[in-house]
Amino acid sequence: MLVEAKFMIPIPSRDFNDKFYTFLIPMGGDNRQICFRWRTETALKQNFSFYQAAEESFWVLCQGQDDYSIVRKFLEIYQHEETTERDKELAKWHLTAYLETPCYQAASKRFATFSNFNDLTDDWEYYLHLARCLTNNPEEILRIYRKYRRRGYDLEKHFMWEIASKIRDLSYQATGQGKYSPWYSLKNTSASTLTQALFNHGVRQENIERYLVVKSCLFEVYAKSEQGRWLAPTINEYQAAANYCTRYHFTIDFLKIQKLITICLEVLRSSPKFISCGTDNNLDVIENHSVNDISEPDPLLAIAEDLSREKMQSYAEGINQVLTQGWSAFKQRDIDHETMLLLRYGLGLSQASTAAQIGVHQTTVREHCLQFQEQLLEAVGIWLIERLGINLQQLENVDKYLDYWVQQQYKKQIDSVIMAGFNNYLEVDSRNMLTQMYFNYTKERKLARQLNIGTAEFKQKVKEAENQLLLYLLEWVKDTVGIFLENKLERKKVARLIKEWLSN
Repeated sequence: MLVEAKFMIPIPSRDFNDKFYTFLIPMGGDNRQICFRWRTETALKQNFSFYQAAEESFWVLCQGQDDYSIVRKFLEIYQHEETTERDKELAKWHLTAYLETPCYQAASKRFATFSNFNDLTDDWEYYLHLARCLTNNPEEILRIYRKYRRRGYDLEKHFMWEIASKIRDLSYQATGQGKYSPWYSLKNTSASTLTQALFNHGVRQENIERYLVVKSCLFEVYAKSEQGRWLAPTINEYQAAANYCTRYHFTIDFLKIQKLITICLEVLRSSPKFISCGTDNNLDVIENHSVNDISEPDPLLAIAEDLSREKMQSYAEGINQVLTQGWSAFKQRDIDHETMLLLRYGLGLSQASTAAQIGVHQTTVREHCLQFQEQLLEAVGIWLIERLGINLQQLENVDKYLDYWVQQQYKKQIDSVIMAGFNNYLEVDSRNMLTQMYFNYTKERKLARQLNIGTAEFKQKVKEAENQLLLYLLEWVKDTVGIFLENKLERKKVARLIKEWLSN
């Protein structure tokens, strides 16, 4: 029987400016019908009027009903480091108000597609809650905004489709439905893919076969439910898998199987992969949900079989603290040490270039780098023995992890310096030009036309702006360690850091 559900009730329209300071209010109705009205938030309206009066360019955007540029402005206000907390909060709520219609439309679309019309009790509120979580998060709004290319449909419709797609994913992940279920993904993951994922995340080669057998045994006794959902296995199903494994392969209890399967799920979530949807040829990306967001080999995973996830997290934090202390101690011992680490790990210079800048032989830099790594390894080794009773030699990929860890510390530092230069050192025109090009992905020709200049001249202006950031970073290096890089090849390497920061 066709049911007239809430999603069939139209949302009232509103004037363009009202989109940035009004919110939907339910006016009553039963479970299957509801109507709305718009309510104005006075503080938001006053703030919006303030921008119109203070900035002529903003008033022009409102007159031209350019919601794309207005949304971008509020995103920039929210992201800017010097924005006050109050202005950030107001910018966030301007964005949320704009997304009221897409939010309700997206929830309605998911509700219409996936609801069980024999039971309408919680479905609507559930989908609306998921949509609300997205529209109240400026980082999510930014990600969706960046995907818009002004083709075929307006910005609001773009947000509606993207939010609907996102809450579908969240709903599937929460309920274990569809091909977004981690259990469905694990079932259809090939042995070679799972082997590579386990190896990349630090599981020892001799242990990988154990994981593969356990996974195979689980799906000998476990499948999706009668309702078509891939729910998490029950204790009885884990016990059945343990019995099957004990009978045909090796002895194991259900708790051990549960731990090994959990690790399989974690490493697959941390590894990018694709699954096909339905019978068409489109591919959807399953997003990365790594616990520590570390894509390099993680030596701690090798001992995860005997530790709970909470203990693993505390141990990771403990090791990072040990590394931080060792890193600080090494830098403080000698000014050359601090300079060497910054040039080598922060700017990515070669050992030869680093040695030339410090005024020592290349072998000295190599020895100091080895000495630095040995000190970190020694500190980690002592910590592992004292806290876990584990010998450092039992773990693989520790040296790679340490190298990656140091690079990440300097990357954070360099990125913050570039950010400061972008916000405080660049001229407004240069900053806006780079924002349009890298932040909004606007094509060079279009930006050149907007500036009424040729493409070649525009490229030159972009290069000049990037060079300004380069000089800012070089001056910071000079102030920090007393070295100003003048070699052309070395400057090119540092310039790549600017490019990477702008692109990301």
